[in-house]
Amino acid sequence: MATASSPKPSCIKVREHRERLRAQGLRPIQIWVPDVPSHAFDDQAFIDAVSGWGDQ
Repeated sequence: MATASSPKPSCIKVREHRERLRAQGLRPIQIWVPDVPSHAFDDQAFIDAVSGWGDQ
C-alpha cells in the first residue's frame, strides 16, 4: 500500500505558481488603489466634486 504524501506548504505552492507565471513572461507587481470605503476618501471625493461648481 502506498503512503500518502504530505501536502505542500503554502509557501512552496506560491513559489511554484509564481515560477509558472514568470515562465509565461509575466512579472509580479503591487498596485495601490484608494481605500474607497474610508471616510477620508469620501470627504476628498466630495471636495473634488464640488470644487468645479459655479465655474461655468
